[in-house]
Amino acid sequence: MKQFSFGVLYLGVALICSAALYSCQQDQINKNESAISAKSDPEAIVEFMGLKVRKPAGVAIDVLQLKTGEDVLKFLTNGSDAQARQGSEGTNIDKETFYKILGEVIAKYPKLNIEGYEKSALDRIYKDFPTLATEQDVLNNANAVATYYERLVTNDFQVELAKERSKSAGARRGDYTNNPYVNSLTSSYPVYGYQIEQASNEALAWTGEYFGNPSIQDNRGDCFRHCVWNVQSCCKMFRAGYNKWAVLGRVREFMTAFEQVAPSGTIPQTPSTTMDLHNNAFGRTYAMHATGNNIFDMATNVPHSDQIKSDFLYHVNNPSLMQIRTTVPDILALQGYDFNGLANTNYFGYYYAVALYY
Repeated sequence: MKQFSFGVLYLGVALICSAALYSCQQDQINKNESAISAKSDPEAIVEFMGLKVRKPAGVAIDVLQLKTGEDVLKFLTNGSDAQARQGSEGTNIDKETFYKILGEVIAKYPKLNIEGYEKSALDRIYKDFPTLATEQDVLNNANAVATYYERLVTNDFQVELAKERSKSAGARRGDYTNNPYVNSLTSSYPVYGYQIEQASNEALAWTGEYFGNPSIQDNRGDCFRHCVWNVQSCCKMFRAGYNKWAVLGRVREFMTAFEQVAPSGTIPQTPSTTMDLHNNAFGRTYAMHATGNNIFDMATNVPHSDQIKSDFLYHVNNPSLMQIRTTVPDILALQGYDFNGLANTNYFGYYYAVALYY
């Protein structure tokens, strides 16, 4: 009797294990099928952020249904954080190629500008959003429009990156920013990543124009560069129609990621890095206060390049406005933050920039 009971127990455990194994295998099969089913997925009208939108053929519905850009990226890369950060099969893509591909993908979609949409952009938006009939309708839903196209860019960008990787399989190429945290954010929010890169190039050019070598660290020229980089990044996204407060937070995530060091993800608590974090936040503070916002939380009266350059040139060239602080505690004392608080603040109420020397 005991032997019989043990046999029944053994059989039951075996069945449970087999069922669990089958379930895991089936989950993986379903996941893989879901990720590739988009290849034959037909065009459809679906709901996205409360609006009816066109889901293009070949795009999995998950791309428009998942909650965040990070969720979409994990779906598209089969849940691999490592692949999202570093590329697949040990093959990375150099920075120039990466942003060239991204720019070409973005160019396939309407140029979004709440200050005035081109007719071709509106025609495409009306096609993709069947319930939007006027430019005012588009403006009232600008954040949803911008987010919709960013999701499609995310999808197409991963497709194009996979093609590029397949062309160079077996070759080791440089990581495109040498920073896996920026890599991951850019892959999750590619329009942000692209515009922040464009703003970085503009900030470097402006700094070289007014202060000479833009690579010199920790002086007022470096202070100017970080401030205008953050302002330009915010303003580019404001004009595209993204939610003002979401932009300030997302740009902060990118800028803080630039300071993180792999593989730990920590930020060195040095005077130079603290200066950068402070000036990044000061730039976003300017972007917040220089713009208004309407009932849809879109930024209004967004400043343009000439105004931004003029305002910050005046600021950093005025010794009475510049704060020269040489230690981490001295810089942190300006805001009353600890180091992590400074790294994670979207903006603050203090109107002075910081340099380690004038």
